[in-house]
Amino acid sequence: MRNVVLLAALGLAACTSARVTATLDGEPVCADFEVGTTKTKLKGALKRPVKVTVLDGKTTVSERVVLGKRKKDDTAGVLVVQDENETYTVRFAQCSNEFAPQPIDASVGKDAKRRDDFTSYECGDAAVYKEVQVDVKAGKPESRVIAWQPPPEPGCLGAASTP
Repeated sequence: MRNVVLLAALGLAACTSARVTATLDGEPVCADFEVGTTKTKLKGALKRPVKVTVLDGKTTVSERVVLGKRKKDDTAGVLVVQDENETYTVRFAQCSNEFAPQPIDASVGKDAKRRDDFTSYECGDAAVYKEVQVDVKAGKPESRVIAWQPPPEPGCLGAASTP
């Protein structure tokens, strides 16, 4: 009996699709900037970040708050989806809270990029401004690209945003 249960569990696991990443294409670039007479260097980010949510029906599959890339060649933002033939709804919502400028810590060195991913920012109430459908095809990474939808207030901290 135990072998039957184990075999059934393995069979169910085999039917489950792998989780894979979907990338954001066209995420805005918010360059680092300087302020004051001492030219304090601050990290670039959207003034009002965007919460991107991937939904399968009413179920949230993946969610992240997008601050914008600091340089054009930075890695695109990613979200998680299943590697199966599925249509997802992707919801873009602009955060109500502004993002506070963060200083660049020159002493961090190579870890600086990794540390940029961590923040204690609270989005607040996010106002949905766009929903799009994304058709994911199993085994086809090119189908897992989500086009960036510019928010109503696209401005960057200290500078203008660029595509």
